[in-house]
Amino acid sequence: MENNNIKRIIKEIRSILINEAKNTSIIVDKIGLPTEIADWITNDYNEKFQLWFANNFKKEAVKRISGDKPVIAMTIDKLIKGDATQISLKNQLLRQKSYFDGMFRHVSQWLSGRREIAPENDEINLREMSLEEAIRRADVWHEAVQRLKVGAIVDESGKIVKAYPDGHYWLNLQKSNCDKEARAMGHCGSGQGILYSLRKDKHPYLTGDVHRHNLIQLRGRANTKPKKEYHNFIMDFLLDPEVQINSMNPSSYRPEQNFELKDLSLENLIRLYQSKPRLFVPEELYKVLLKYPEFAHEVNFKTTRIEQDHKEDLIRRHPGMQELMNR
Repeated sequence: MENNNIKRIIKEIRSILINEAKNTSIIVDKIGLPTEIADWITNDYNEKFQLWFANNFKKEAVKRISGDKPVIAMTIDKLIKGDATQISLKNQLLRQKSYFDGMFRHVSQWLSGRREIAPENDEINLREMSLEEAIRRADVWHEAVQRLKVGAIVDESGKIVKAYPDGHYWLNLQKSNCDKEARAMGHCGSGQGILYSLRKDKHPYLTGDVHRHNLIQLRGRANTKPKKEYHNFIMDFLLDPEVQINSMNPSSYRPEQNFELKDLSLENLIRLYQSKPRLFVPEELYKVLLKYPEFAHEVNFKTTRIEQDHKEDLIRRHPGMQELMNR
């Protein structure tokens, strides 16, 4: 029986890998997106939805790059030629990724959970559905999830990675989907990587998603930004050697619903940068410097990168920052 289960698992994994490779080829050769975008979509999203996400990414990213001007959009669309795309345009597409990643996660959570959590019974034709309509449907479903009854998770499972004298503890759920976390927290209870839950007396207060050592999202109940009272717990989470968070990959889509480094105090940010400067990815560093210009004195800009347009914006706001960035 055990051998049969192993064979079945191997067969499923092989099937997934084959389908992902096939989808990557379609995204690059037929849809026309660069391999970097294809790899992101096939690595992070369910294989059943990957081509839909790829088509919508191309359509909506072109709109944003063109400033929603149809004639310019048509020209840009013709210039997108898979890996033969000009490097400047490819870079513009890659920069759109952080925006659409959060949007796609929002939709993907609905598509993956709509039958089990706050169940929907209607049949959908995703191929004919616009991204706008999918977002609207996802919003409605997420709102229904938020209304689910709150309660303790009696039969919780996972591994405690850190416990506190006041009764709080960080729990590694050891999986990427958890219906119990979803119902107790009023969110979808799913992520790209491993879920972590900050709990007390079996009641969850925060849910984190760590994928390949990247913090993808960290949210409170009903997909809200974590409250200030939890920031010390979050600092421990970010610095914990067992959790091994080495970087952040947050989305710029609806940031008001997700943890951002700028939410922390200046004191905590300095401490965090001294221990893990790689957490300060370009977008997060930019937002931190907008809020705390004095943080520039702590940053080694030779090793901690910031986008050129962000750099120019910060210097316009704070001319004295130019010397710090060029030292």
